[in-house]
Amino acid sequence: MFILMLFRASASVLFLMACASTPRISRPLSCDIDESVALKAAPSGASRGPEHELRVGWKGGTRVFRDSGVVAGDMGGIDYRYCGYDPVSGFHLVFKHDDTMFAGLLLEQATGRMLPAGQGVLFAPDGDRYFATAQPDGLDGEEWHIFSIRQGELWQGVSSIPARDSSVSFTYNNAELTNPHWSAGGELQATLTCRGSPQSEPVTLRHQGGGYTWLPVVACPLEKFTNR
Repeated sequence: MFILMLFRASASVLFLMACASTPRISRPLSCDIDESVALKAAPSGASRGPEHELRVGWKGGTRVFRDSGVVAGDMGGIDYRYCGYDPVSGFHLVFKHDDTMFAGLLLEQATGRMLPAGQGVLFAPDGDRYFATAQPDGLDGEEWHIFSIRQGELWQGVSSIPARDSSVSFTYNNAELTNPHWSAGGELQATLTCRGSPQSEPVTLRHQGGGYTWLPVVACPLEKFTNR
């Protein structure tokens, strides 16, 4: 009986140790969501106050976001929208449209501080870095960012690989990057597809020299453009 009890106790300890060592995974935050649904899930409450006002509760108070200069049917002005909360990272995502930029802000539930973000956010396994997407008006693709909670912006790029036809001084997107995600080892990865090709290759963003590069380098065929 004693041996059985000892075995059960050891098994319980091992189970608790395994649970403690398993990292909790943050869920992606996206502003592609019905705000009325997101508001209901805010842990400290979130609501629409007077017209053009968003209130988001955090542990010690409430942040108020006020739209300004917004005209129906016009791209100008600043407006906000609540997008959701991630209990693992402890951050709310708030969409922010500022004239020609569609991006976002992170609001920390515990402290009320705000950090730059995008329309979509995905935290790395280390819990400090996060990937964010933004959409400048007129850009063929998205801006991609990696931020650190402690250090600020670490990298900025776009969701494409540019190429240049020197004969006509024309720069164009020669490849598209899709499916951004963090690897288990904490590296940003994506799928690269050459322009006009059905073939795709997995690539990883790695520090090289004084900056960052998508590796392996994929040699996409260059297109030829002519003056008209």
